[in-house]
Formats: sequence, C-alpha cells, structure tokens
Amino acid sequence: NALTTYTPPLVLMPNTLGPGGWTTQSDVRLTYANNPDEERSTGKASLELKIIKAAGTGKDQLVTISSLLKISLSPANVTEEEVRDVGPDGIVREHERRVVKVGFLTIERVEHLFELQP
Repeated sequence: NALTTYTPPLVLMPNTLGPGGWTTQSDVRLTYANNPDEERSTGKASLELKIIKAAGTGKDQLVTISSLLKISLSPANVTEEEVRDVGPDGIVREHERRVVKVGFLTIERVEHLFELQP
C-alpha cells in the first residue's frame, strides 16, 4: 500500500558492467498508494554492482555478479544482497538475502537460493 519514488530513477543494471563495477544513488520518497501527495518518509538509496568472477567462453561462459542495495527510510533500513551466476542463456543460480532493521532491531531476515535445474 505504498508508492516509492527514486530521484533520479535508480538504475538497476547499466548497459554494460565493466571491471570497475557500477554504483548509483538516489533520493527516496515513500507515499501512500491511494494518496501519492501524502509523504510517509524520505531517505536515500544506493546500489552497487560488481563482477565477482568470469570464467569460460561461448556456451561455457559463466559470470558471477554481486549486487548490494541499501535503502534508508526513517525509521527502517533495508539491505538486499544478491549473487547471480549468469550463463549465455540467462540466470543459472541466484542467492538473495534481505534484512530489514528498525534502529538496532532486526524485524525481517529472509534468504533464498534459486538454481536452474537442467
């Protein structure tokens, strides 16, 4: 029941991801979905992408990409970490972890592992 606006828009993946990685930042504004003029909270968001490993060539190529998304909205801080193994046909394996904290209290900790089964 919320609408989140990133200014400038948060770019989730650049056109190319080189050895130096990618970092982007945005201001975040949270409003009510049924009343987008009423502000609930504001804060900051950052996203870092890195190539951890690249191996093989052609059909045997596998690239491991890490992403770290941090969103700070009073009173909560959200951290989402993902590690993806990407082959020529798309994502082969994905491990994601999300932690939501309010102050020093962790109110949510979720972890998923997805693997493509041949």
